[in-house]
Amino acid sequence: MNDYPEGNGSRWEEAKRVSGLIAGFLSNSLTESQHRELNLWINESDRNQVLFEELTDKKNISASLKWMEGLDKEKALAVAKDRIATYGERKKIAFSPKILVTWIAAASVIIVGIVLWSQRTETKEGKLLVEGVDTLRTDHGPGMEGAVLMLADGTEKILGDGISELPDQGGANLTHDSAGRLKYSGDGILSETVVYNKLITPRGKQYRVALSDGTVVWLNAASSIYYPAAFVGGERTVEITGEAYFDVAHDAEHPFIVKVKGHNIRVLGTSFNVNAYEQSSEVLTTLLNGSVLITDSTKNFPQTLTPGQSASTNLGSNTITRIDTDLAVAWKNGWFIFRDTKIEDIMAQISRWYDVDIVYRASPKQHFNGTIGRNVPVSELLHLLEGTGDVHFEVKGKEIIVKP
Repeated sequence: MNDYPEGNGSRWEEAKRVSGLIAGFLSNSLTESQHRELNLWINESDRNQVLFEELTDKKNISASLKWMEGLDKEKALAVAKDRIATYGERKKIAFSPKILVTWIAAASVIIVGIVLWSQRTETKEGKLLVEGVDTLRTDHGPGMEGAVLMLADGTEKILGDGISELPDQGGANLTHDSAGRLKYSGDGILSETVVYNKLITPRGKQYRVALSDGTVVWLNAASSIYYPAAFVGGERTVEITGEAYFDVAHDAEHPFIVKVKGHNIRVLGTSFNVNAYEQSSEVLTTLLNGSVLITDSTKNFPQTLTPGQSASTNLGSNTITRIDTDLAVAWKNGWFIFRDTKIEDIMAQISRWYDVDIVYRASPKQHFNGTIGRNVPVSELLHLLEGTGDVHFEVKGKEIIVKP
């Protein structure tokens, strides 16, 4: 599909073909080969993917159906075909995939609407038989900024709910803002005893903390960091669970150490991501810049990473590979990015970010590819996955059921 034929007739046929596939997807009537054909088209370009998401959006579908009620369908199709035929001649432009997407969009608004309108009127109750709309009626919004702060005396503070003041901790002043950031500053008098705090993000929340040395830590959902309110002594040591991104303030005399699952990650000043959720026995460390030294608790198997490398370490074993660092920090930058990703790994991310439970009635062996923002409701993400034809979902309350 990369070399498109010339000619107005071919343009119309291509637009009509893709529109028909999209309409078939919405009505759950595609064959296995048609699912594959549609998936190939979606993955050919970002423009195709955006168009598919727009045409399968529930709000857009509802608007199309309302519009179709007073429309002369045959006349609308003729107008769409005529516009596609004359557009290229009027602009005198070369036939290209980019222009083809414009033509497909013009045709699809009419064709998809007509198909769905016809199917709706043919059902007994006038109910739209579209799996993406019918079975995903219960939706879940994306996660947001928020965390629980456990102070040294055991007091818990809910961050993100309008708290204006926090008590000083170990000589460090605490402030937080509406952007989802907790900040420690060392302007106060340090206490003689080291005072520890713990920041916890439940499912459906993420948060950011600036430690007293200037190091900034982003916590993904279902994660935690245990740290001193003010660093004292020769090392700056913190402990984490889950996933965190570190932008460590440089201090050659005071190494920064992250303890996680029996491993020590030692740095002076660098940016890196650590993924160590309980579901996996491994610790995945990805370095963006600087350098880190990874050892286990017995200081065996030392590994030094350079930028662009990722280390997958388990107690007694390790593997280092070069990876696309954008994948590792996609969550921090507000994206889901799937590259040859297993359904189990995808659903684990969905569970944490949307605060839902996953039930498997099937576990597809296929791997998935796609990119979508983390600010969308879960239904849009599930639609993207269903577009492959390899998996389907049903939402019941706080459960998402994975079906064949």
